[in-house]
Amino acid sequence: MRFPWATHLIIGIIGSKQDAEKVKADVKEFLCQKLKLTLSDEKTKITNTEGMARFLGYDVTVSHSQDIKYNTKGIPARVYTGMVKLYVPHEKWVGKLQEYKAFKIETVDGKEKWKPVHRGPLTNKLDIDIISQYNAEIRGLYNFYRLASNASVIGKFAYIMEYSMYKTFGRKYEKSIRKIIRKYSRDGVFGVNYETKSGTKRCSFYNEGFEKQEAPIKDYNDTLPQYMKYDRFNSLSARLKAKKCECCGQLTDDLRIHHVRTLKDLTGKTSAERLMLQKRRKSLALCPECFHNREIK
Repeated sequence: MRFPWATHLIIGIIGSKQDAEKVKADVKEFLCQKLKLTLSDEKTKITNTEGMARFLGYDVTVSHSQDIKYNTKGIPARVYTGMVKLYVPHEKWVGKLQEYKAFKIETVDGKEKWKPVHRGPLTNKLDIDIISQYNAEIRGLYNFYRLASNASVIGKFAYIMEYSMYKTFGRKYEKSIRKIIRKYSRDGVFGVNYETKSGTKRCSFYNEGFEKQEAPIKDYNDTLPQYMKYDRFNSLSARLKAKKCECCGQLTDDLRIHHVRTLKDLTGKTSAERLMLQKRRKSLALCPECFHNREIK
């Protein structure tokens, strides 16, 4: 038999702490003698259901609610008592915001204030890549925690991400958030158009809500989705395949790449630099003549 190098499991015990300790000892002995595996005493904890147990990124507890629910026949019952509940840990979604560097914390009058910020590495990407990445990060976190009783808390995460996205677009085009929203919104929904082989399509910012999913999806797995990959018509490989000079439009098999380290190094004094600034790109595919004359004003 083969086992992964680390396996996580949680065991629920109806009984005393002594019962739980006995089960722990029995499991440890079974793993050691039968499977030749070692149980980590440091990571194996016994937690009372009054508190929370951290398991696979969720906080797990047992409900002690005395709330009454009426069934279809109108008979009241305390159905929530003893029910296993899953929760999104606060530090998990906050940690994702910190990982993505989508916000900063300011102290105003002794109180913390969360302020969304732009994400610099995304400002050089295509509009469709920017919104797709934000959508994938929001959907990824929600899909992982959609079984949690407080799954709606992902809405707070999405709110910070949304305004971080607006600021990223604003930094890219040097416009205010209001102008960015006005430019990209259609019927109150923010989105961007992109080109495909079948024509123009539109990608909207995630707006499908964050409700708790009552039952697991069949064959559900916790793999975070990759955001959709689109044909980047201005990628280096696509421009080389086009065999067309980006400066004069001449068709040629002998394209040469003119490249600069950063856009801020450009002064706009030459036609090549002006074109790069206009396209907001650090490289151009040029024919031999344009490549030779790239420094000419």
